[in-house]
Amino acid sequence: LRGEEPSEESVNRVNDVPDNFKQWLTDNADRIKTARSIPYFMQDNGIVEKGVFTLKKFNETSSENTIPQLDHIAGRFVRVKKEDSISLIQQTVGCTRQEAEAYRKAVYDYTDNEHSWYTNIRAYQQGKKINFEEGRTLDEVKKKANLIEEFIMRSPKWQGAETYRGMNVSDDVLSNIIEQLQQGNGDMLGLSSWSTKELVAKRFANQNYTAGKERVIFVCRKQKYATSIQHISKLNGSESEVLASQRSRYKLVKFEKRMIPNPDNKLESISCTYIEVEAV
Repeated sequence: LRGEEPSEESVNRVNDVPDNFKQWLTDNADRIKTARSIPYFMQDNGIVEKGVFTLKKFNETSSENTIPQLDHIAGRFVRVKKEDSISLIQQTVGCTRQEAEAYRKAVYDYTDNEHSWYTNIRAYQQGKKINFEEGRTLDEVKKKANLIEEFIMRSPKWQGAETYRGMNVSDDVLSNIIEQLQQGNGDMLGLSSWSTKELVAKRFANQNYTAGKERVIFVCRKQKYATSIQHISKLNGSESEVLASQRSRYKLVKFEKRMIPNPDNKLESISCTYIEVEAV
């Protein structure tokens, strides 16, 4: 409740399902093998594959990587069907099916650039005025933002290679960013999307660039409150996304201005400020 991570040593921790539930599974094994649908109390406590029900390992924590995140760390993208992604979230996070569906939908909508959830959620987290789509309410934006934050905190944290984030900002904003980072309290002003592909960040840094702005690419050595979402993003892995929580803070390692090939026109070079950071 105070924004702290839950203790894994609590006296109230539940490490297993009741014995009578296990006995029910044994008594109904044949029915499970031929069942057309599985009741929610089973979905919430395990997974069914080829008619065999396997209990979730309750002593496992969300620090362990999912197969999609391991694929992402290895530089691979394997498309995951909607139903499978819900099951993966449910099994890894240790949540109900209803929660898993809500988490997936919130992340999917956040990455849907056509319906402005990204800009609405970022504006809400920054305390700015929100330009709502017709029929959308503040409560809906707040709920979706909170669901994504909760999903990140309950998911395996990113333990892979460097991540990149690109943007272009004014000189004053860049100076403020560097000053905050030097103080060890750099803030991305809400949920922040990072990529394991530097080219993706370069394109964002160059996107809608106008004279008088600075192209910026953040290079993060180590994330703290972030998780891979490439397997549930609407972008289908094209941006190799790692999503970082609003609570993430960063410290400066170093920064320098470089000349790099224009990602949209390789025949010319562009200037870009590289800022190397580390989550604290």
